Amino acid sequence: IAEPQLRNAGLGVSEIVSGLLVTVFALMGMSRRWRWVQWITASLGVWVMLAPLLFWTTSAAAYAIDTLVGMLIVAFAVMIPPTPGISRRALAADDDIPLGWTYSPSTFTQRIPIVALAFVGLFVSRYLAGFQMGHADGLWDPFFGPGGAPVRNGSEAVVTSWVSKGFPIADAGLGALAYCLDILAGAIGDRRRWRTMPWMVLLFGLLIIPLGVVSVSFIIIQPPLIGALCTLCIVQAAVTVVLIPYSVDEVLATIQYLWGATRAGEPFWRTFWMGGPALSENQTPGADLDRPVFEVLKEFVTGGVNFPWTLVASTLLGALLMTTPLIFGTQPPLYFSDHVVGCLIIMVAVTAMAEVVRPVRFLNVVLGAWIAMSPFVLAGGETLAIVADVAIGLALIVLSLPRGTRSDQHYGGWDRAIV
Repeated sequence: IAEPQLRNAGLGVSEIVSGLLVTVFALMGMSRRWRWVQWITASLGVWVMLAPLLFWTTSAAAYAIDTLVGMLIVAFAVMIPPTPGISRRALAADDDIPLGWTYSPSTFTQRIPIVALAFVGLFVSRYLAGFQMGHADGLWDPFFGPGGAPVRNGSEAVVTSWVSKGFPIADAGLGALAYCLDILAGAIGDRRRWRTMPWMVLLFGLLIIPLGVVSVSFIIIQPPLIGALCTLCIVQAAVTVVLIPYSVDEVLATIQYLWGATRAGEPFWRTFWMGGPALSENQTPGADLDRPVFEVLKEFVTGGVNFPWTLVASTLLGALLMTTPLIFGTQPPLYFSDHVVGCLIIMVAVTAMAEVVRPVRFLNVVLGAWIAMSPFVLAGGETLAIVADVAIGLALIVLSLPRGTRSDQHYGGWDRAIV
């Protein structure tokens, strides 16, 4: 890493150039002929958010301001209607419910919980990134110790480990950037965006689902590779995993629409980038946020998601596996197996709470079988730990077989997959 003066000077030059370019492209985008230029302005906003990380700025103020200003640039460039790039044919119809579905997965009642949770993840990631970049003297962690590292607690041990240092930029800052993009991608567009902005919905899904897998993977490797656990990282991973079931229905609705539009003769790439016409009969859009508060809050929690007791119990069993050293005295390598599989069980069970991907729960049958066999393959468990792992594994298999209560919602062609 270069000297602080050079890094801060580089960031200063970047901000001057970025500001001038934003001004030029924003003025160009005011012309109807050049409206597509607004996406270049938005990409400059993303660069403004990324630049403090690339230059490893020593200024906490510069990092905070660039994050806020970068998000505002994107918002003002492309989020204020009319969003550039959407075809007139896509905007001509008010139809907002996918063919065969009973609700629109793109309503704001569907997306507000995702955006709210992404803000929680952003604040946690920014806090961790501030420590990694030298803007804070320490991190708070009420539960985990440093595990032999020359720091004060588990959170500090994890974010200063060789894994984190292997990234060219602060990995927590990269997570914060991903949450910023989640917020922006989750807020853009109206309730028809599953067909007016297919590329944005798929990008939104790519930001959330792989980010959830990466966050869980980082929790998985902490005990075996780092030797410590991070409370704040667990909070961050929990937030990201919860985002998955609330976002997957919109992604699947978009995939269904692209498939149907292509079969109806619409050019795939034009539809992908510019949206396409409604394929269903004329609809009258229903109420979204203009409903009683209780109905809106209920939709926040249950929109496309329900909570069969079998999946809730599976989630609790996954959490129990992560605590086997405290409860059953498990030691490595059996503990490492319990920890890794426990994380995976939680991610699978929570994802399967989205009704449209309920078959994902069958992955826990395989994980349960491994948990039941692992005490006989791996060392580290006394009699109590062996009995516990066998019981948990068999219970998980039994809990993962039933589908659970089916709601009144329908999901078009995806209904056939809900078994």
